[in-house]
Amino acid sequence: MSYRSIIRCFSLHKILSQRQPGITFRAGKHSTPPSKGGAAAPSPLPKSAAPSTKVVQAGPVIEDYMLPARYRRALISEDEIEYINRGGPA
Repeated sequence: MSYRSIIRCFSLHKILSQRQPGITFRAGKHSTPPSKGGAAAPSPLPKSAAPSTKVVQAGPVIEDYMLPARYRRALISEDEIEYINRGGPA
């Protein structure tokens, strides 16, 4: 490596180490800053902060015939059905 490339590497390292993120998240702040050696290790959760399960309620089922005309699926012609059934161009 030449002297100039070594200087560029050190300059680039200095710039990247001082870099601040351009966006800020409102939630989920880190309790400890990430280590310089790699990705931060996940912190263990206290017993009181165990992940809660959410109950998802299913809504009513909407069948095709119940949709307004503008949302219904377009009809397929016989030529299109044959094209699909034979697997594409022959």
